[in-house]
Amino acid sequence: MTRRVIRIATASRDLDRHVDYLDENAGREVGDRYASAAGAAFERLRDMPGIGSLYENANPDLQGLRQWSIPKFEKYCLFYLQIDNVVRIVRILHTSQDVDGILFLEEIE
Repeated sequence: MTRRVIRIATASRDLDRHVDYLDENAGREVGDRYASAAGAAFERLRDMPGIGSLYENANPDLQGLRQWSIPKFEKYCLFYLQIDNVVRIVRILHTSQDVDGILFLEEIE
């Protein structure tokens, strides 16, 4: 079965912000490794969307939301939904963020 992985706009912005932050605070090499690890994680989710654990939340638009940490950058979590053959990356958040508050306010595009 061929699946697609798409990032909604908020997830793309999250990824860009994290790369920029790491570039500025940990060095360009770390930012590049993070971007590469995130890309590999998207591919892995395409092949194995059930790899993440269910993430309980109060947002009715996010029922069935799953969470999976980016390998080698475990404090950065992918939050995604699988609908039919599409894995939809909703957000990419650092564990230090108010994850529950952010997801509660999330509107799906």
